[in-house]
Amino acid sequence: MKEGAAYRFFRVARVPLILLFIALTALSLAELGRLRTDFGFHSLFEKSAGLDRLIAYKQTYGEDVNLLIVSARAPGGVFTPGALARIDALTRFLEARPEIHRVTSLTKVDVIRSREDELAVEPFMASVPQEGAALAALREEALASRQLRRYLVSDDATVSAVIGEFKGHLENRDAIIEATEQWIARDAAAARPGGAKVALFLGGLNVIQRAYEKASSQDIVRNGVAIFLVMGVILFLQYRSVAGVVLPLLASLVSLALVLGLMAVTGEPINMVSQVVPELILILGVADGV
Repeated sequence: MKEGAAYRFFRVARVPLILLFIALTALSLAELGRLRTDFGFHSLFEKSAGLDRLIAYKQTYGEDVNLLIVSARAPGGVFTPGALARIDALTRFLEARPEIHRVTSLTKVDVIRSREDELAVEPFMASVPQEGAALAALREEALASRQLRRYLVSDDATVSAVIGEFKGHLENRDAIIEATEQWIARDAAAARPGGAKVALFLGGLNVIQRAYEKASSQDIVRNGVAIFLVMGVILFLQYRSVAGVVLPLLASLVSLALVLGLMAVTGEPINMVSQVVPELILILGVADGV
């Protein structure tokens, strides 16, 4: 039987090709640490002609996903010296972060007040007051203000929001969220004898998206391991040999490493669509290996 050109090539060059394949697999495994996840809609429309205009519009006028929101809850009300001091400390922390463009809170917001025959735009509070009468006046003003009520303070004045606006478009989202989480943890651990009981909670759409990305990444790993184990059991029951189990699974793992390594090298993240790729490669790779 006459050999084809392709067959002759692979037969003659099989050793260099095997070595090249091993080298590519090793390189892919080494690059897996650079693999990113991005479950935002921007990763799906990176080549869209209108995406840049949409991002520019949102950078100009803002959007919910560009906000970092920390809720401060005080059962005794946020209009106490202790609660306002903690809100002010968090405000100053976020203002000092290079990722944050602007911070809005009860201690960092301008309001419109009438002064005799004119209107004045001035800070809601110049500093945290210590007198009960001044605090009561601020509470009354905040609850009567459409600008502050249900925006920075709840109807019962037990919850207040500290809102940080990102610079750019989520470029340093993870860094500032992690830093804020650490600040909240240190604040909660700080001893305050007789101090106000204030609980801080991190929120916002970007925080939810980050948590979703983490959960999805963990699901990818768990599902991959489950598929790997199930396929191993099925192969063992079918072939009753080590080679019948190892070779198909090895083919799937090598294919998975090559694909994910290539995604890491090219900077292509795992998104809402491509998150099913690892499971598909494992399943189809085992079927093809058999």
